[in-house]
Amino acid sequence: MPTLVRPVSPTSPEWNKLVSESHQSSLFVLPEWLEAEEAKPILIGALSYGQLAAGLVAYEEAFLSSAPYQGLLLTAGATPRIVSSLIDWLEGVGGCIALWNAPSMLDVRPFQVRSTPWQTHIKYTHMLMSPSPPSEHIALTLVDEHPEEVPPWYEDIPQIRTYRLGDGWVTWGKDLQDRGYVLEYGGSFLPIVEELVKQVKSVDFCCTEGWTKRFSPKLRTVYGVIR
Repeated sequence: MPTLVRPVSPTSPEWNKLVSESHQSSLFVLPEWLEAEEAKPILIGALSYGQLAAGLVAYEEAFLSSAPYQGLLLTAGATPRIVSSLIDWLEGVGGCIALWNAPSMLDVRPFQVRSTPWQTHIKYTHMLMSPSPPSEHIALTLVDEHPEEVPPWYEDIPQIRTYRLGDGWVTWGKDLQDRGYVLEYGGSFLPIVEELVKQVKSVDFCCTEGWTKRFSPKLRTVYGVIR
């Protein structure tokens, strides 16, 4: 039985279900992010027994997305045949197709065993797992409007908030897996990050800059593929 692959709406119940169940989920595949982002993605899903077993977020031009990664979202029901069907569909789209997978996507062989292999690229991010609970809380101020340095369309994503403490500020996101993301920051921002990381199960710093090392994070690989 051939796998049915078709475009999916980011606001559909089936996409919401996939995002909530996939271990490749992130802030950057939430419906609110996909709807607000200026560059509209290619969004497709593969069905197995009437349910989305896998999905894929890509763009017709390399590096067009503002997200550090999106890419493949798989579930336990995503067989190699299903993943291959998604890539088959994507190869029928024109342009320079690019996708960056979440750090939890460790295997890009489905893209490398094609008759014309995709080009593989690597980036990195620092992640913090199971932050220590706070001995005491710092009172942060929740800002109604994001600073000018923050992309204006972040205002349309309720999962993204900006916090202030003194002259420092941090724009922070959180996904359905209770994972926090440090998106933007300025001033004396480290005390804010130190407080925010203790309020979630894990943290993605979305970078490997020197200041992140004070948290003793884990280096994670982000695999991109371009055709």
